[in-house]
Amino acid sequence: MDIKLKPCPFCGCEHIIAEINYMSKRFAIYCEDCIAVMELSFIDAQFDDGSFISFYEARKVMDEMTEQWNRRTNNGA
Repeated sequence: MDIKLKPCPFCGCEHIIAEINYMSKRFAIYCEDCIAVMELSFIDAQFDDGSFISFYEARKVMDEMTEQWNRRTNNGA
């Protein structure tokens, strides 16, 4: 995955981890220093018909989470 993440908005640390973990059934972006985290469980990512999220949809969600992590009040997003 080629994900570009801005430093932590809380502590400024540049060691930010982004992961899609199928074993623990979660998406996460977190700061290694202050442990600020943005997380979504796969259990929360089921469709109305009960089917689970595919890798394609998982990637879309991770891209959206990346956008949210990178959003700052001064960038107008």
